[in-house]
Amino acid sequence: MTEAYSFHLAFIFAFFYIQGCVAEECVVAVSQPDFLEESERNQTVAIHCYFSRSGKCPSTMPDVLWYQFQQRTYRKLQIQSSSKYSLEKSDNNRSLLISSIHPNDSGIYFCGISFTESDSIHSKSTSNGTILVVRAMYHMVKPYTKTLMIILTVLLFLYSVCIVVLLVLYKPITCRRDRKRPSKEKRNSTRRANFRAVAQELYNRRNPRKNKKAQEETSAASTPDDPTIYQNL
Repeated sequence: MTEAYSFHLAFIFAFFYIQGCVAEECVVAVSQPDFLEESERNQTVAIHCYFSRSGKCPSTMPDVLWYQFQQRTYRKLQIQSSSKYSLEKSDNNRSLLISSIHPNDSGIYFCGISFTESDSIHSKSTSNGTILVVRAMYHMVKPYTKTLMIILTVLLFLYSVCIVVLLVLYKPITCRRDRKRPSKEKRNSTRRANFRAVAQELYNRRNPRKNKKAQEETSAASTPDDPTIYQNL
């Protein structure tokens, strides 16, 4: 009984000792946004890297590493000796700034935080990474642009419908007008005939003698001189 009790006390002491050791270890947690989509027009993009520490961690600032993974390749970003990449620091944030972004900058970016002065295996950690997609300027369509395009399309459709309706209604009216009104050539010929008749009438009134002689010649020409015609009748 005494041995069992002593073993129980030893087990409890060992358990709390292990828990105390674990509690004293430096534990680091890192988080990043899962997805970012930017336009090439924005020129610069920031990928945030938030970290938290618990336990017995050094008071010094941690080391920060950034990695870029692309299709079949990956590389460590040389932030200190690069004009394209820079690091923005705040309390618990180590953001990666990428300038002059291009669609070729698309990839998965991982942030690593490490307290090198700590011997704990949990003092170094990375997140699940951020998927960055950089779109070319002509691929990015803003919401208000889409709305404007929809409105213009609807207005164009309504305009086309109005034009078709007007054409359908105007065609019967044109046909009716064409039926009621004589053609231009007929109107001109009628005007010429009326003018000739008026001119002939005026001429006859001014020259009655010539008109009488012309009528006699016309009647004489219409009367046959051959008497045999009547005999045959």
